[in-house]
This record gives sequence, structure tokens and C-alpha cells, in this order.
Amino acid sequence: MYDDHPGRADDIHLEPVYHIDENGLLAWTDEGLRTYRRRFAQFGIRIETITTYEDYRTALQRSAAGLQDQLLAIATDGPRS
Repeated sequence: MYDDHPGRADDIHLEPVYHIDENGLLAWTDEGLRTYRRRFAQFGIRIETITTYEDYRTALQRSAAGLQDQLLAIATDGPRS
């Protein structure tokens, strides 16, 4: 997610993954749900609880840290069996 492109997951995704209303509440698009539901769920984060941009950034940081931990474990111990 780039701050100069709010609502986009990355350069590959052209469709916004969320919209923010005038009250600052985040609403997921279908693309956003497809992109992030499983990723966040892997780390105990329910996408339905992410209702603001700050919630979204926090979930991204937590899930990124979890993915990093998984990759490190695979690199040192091999894949899960």
C-alpha cells in the first residue's frame, strides 16, 4: 500500500481494496475482501473488525510480521509437514 495511492493494495491491483467515507470509516470492496480476508485470518485478525485506515495499517503490520516469522521458520527448520 502506498500512501500516495490510498485504497490500493499495490501497483498490481488497480481496483481499490477499500473506500473511506466522509466519517473516516473504511468499507471493503470485493477485491479487498478477496485480497486480505485470508491473510489477516491467518494471524487471528477478522477483516470485519477493520473499520478505519489506522486499523488497516495495524493489521498490515501485524500480518507482515507474522509472514516474516513464518518465512524465517521455513528457512531455518524447513516447511511444515
